[in-house]
Amino acid sequence: MPLPVPNTSWPPTDFRPVFDRFREHDAWYRGDIDTLQAIYATGAPSATHAHNGEARTGGIYGTVLNGISNLFWGKRVTPGTRRTALHVPLAADVATMKSDMLWAEPPEFTSATADPDGLPSRAEQIVQDRLDLIMNSDEARMMFAESGELTSALGGTYFSVAWNTATNDHVYPRAHDADTAIPEWSAGRLAAVTFWSSHADGEDFYRHFERHEPGRILHGLYKGTGDNVGFPVPADTLPELAWLVTADRGKEIDPETHTVTLYTGITRLTAAYEPNVKKDRDFRKLGTLAHLGRSDYAGVESELNAVDEAWSSYMRDLKIGRGRIFIPQNFLKTTGPGRGASWDEEQEVFAQIDSIKNVDDKAQITAQQFEIRTAAHEQMILSLSKIVLRNAGLGARDYEERAGNLTATGELMRDKREETTFDKQKRYATSALTYIASVALELDAIVFPGRGGIAGAQVAASWPQELQVDAEKESRIIAQLSAARAISTWTAVKRANPDWNDDLVKKEVDRINAEHQPLQLTDPSTFTGADDNEDQSDAENDAA
Repeated sequence: MPLPVPNTSWPPTDFRPVFDRFREHDAWYRGDIDTLQAIYATGAPSATHAHNGEARTGGIYGTVLNGISNLFWGKRVTPGTRRTALHVPLAADVATMKSDMLWAEPPEFTSATADPDGLPSRAEQIVQDRLDLIMNSDEARMMFAESGELTSALGGTYFSVAWNTATNDHVYPRAHDADTAIPEWSAGRLAAVTFWSSHADGEDFYRHFERHEPGRILHGLYKGTGDNVGFPVPADTLPELAWLVTADRGKEIDPETHTVTLYTGITRLTAAYEPNVKKDRDFRKLGTLAHLGRSDYAGVESELNAVDEAWSSYMRDLKIGRGRIFIPQNFLKTTGPGRGASWDEEQEVFAQIDSIKNVDDKAQITAQQFEIRTAAHEQMILSLSKIVLRNAGLGARDYEERAGNLTATGELMRDKREETTFDKQKRYATSALTYIASVALELDAIVFPGRGGIAGAQVAASWPQELQVDAEKESRIIAQLSAARAISTWTAVKRANPDWNDDLVKKEVDRINAEHQPLQLTDPSTFTGADDNEDQSDAENDAA
């Protein structure tokens, strides 16, 4: 079924569990406490009985719901009371840190021809210039960095190749958030995917569907409601989609369903999926959901709740612990009948009053200051935050330094953990984006012929070396192995540039061999004492 069936629910029923999870993790990422309260107080609407004055739900289902509602953001507040509730943006910090780790210094996408002999240098440079425009531009790199945060929060990001001849002179990559995509898998690989975006026009609600299949991209606009797709309408109903109707190449419009089909002219899928970490622990046995990535928040939702609860308790201590003074009734000044009494806190001199109360010590001004448990709260927040960060594969550098217990061993372990996390993220990103880059070059050759696009190009992603290993240490190791003749030139180049494909390594090895080729010397055993010119002169004289 290419596009959704009219008048059906959306998202599809089979994907409801994962979209409920998307909603929860998106709320943590955005710091939306209203949504968090609604999610974790789910047990209230279906209450079957009361326990200690609180609504409860019975049965196994109730056990789950009541457990959720006991989390900080799910706790019910007794009517008439006021709860101090603050949110710590720890989840957003995790997403930012993961994105910065991978995309602060993005990779360089390079092209290598599939032909073993290689293209002429000029032709190869033209392809590389086109690839730079598509994948190495500042616009593309910022898009990758922005998608990195949602990859961490939602468990993955989809990429596609798009074009618009009216606004661009080249194809370009696009990122799609995981909660706006319905994927289809074949043997564990992405076979097709449907993206959608919502549009509001006054009281009307529209969804634009964009389905990527091998060889074509289908577009459809539906007018419906928040949970129902409704019915298809012409794409140019919305001005921002009018370009679909006026597309100048390879399109077909169905007059009944108003579906616009754009034929790509290539056999490959124009979309790819980059998971955060595979697989999601909760969905690994649920068919097509098993291929989705895992969010960095998965499994630590209770710790995120506890961080907010500890921070809110800290603020409650500050409010309760404010210094207060208590004065005897004698020190109050009457402001008149029915107006009560007041106290002048700036008054410095008081006249002694002879009374029984004045003799009593209780008649004096007393101060009260409750203890503010600063260290206890900070230690609790630190411990919980380290669990959340460790779950995401990050080192708790800032928190450890504040706690003052950072050791050399701890530093090495933290760096190793983050290095391992970077390597995993790098491989997921490389697999998805080199595929998208190769498809983009092939599609660009069709949409914008003669500009540098090419079919069948191999693309490599070269990540900054300093992010992977200690470059100085690695160079010393390679030099020592080369000096001991324990490593070949090919292996040395490959080790120094682990992200290069075999074609790039071969070219570099050829350059090295050419630069270090020994001089061609004459064999001493064949030396006759005269050069060729002298022999030629003697022969000419004899002939004369």
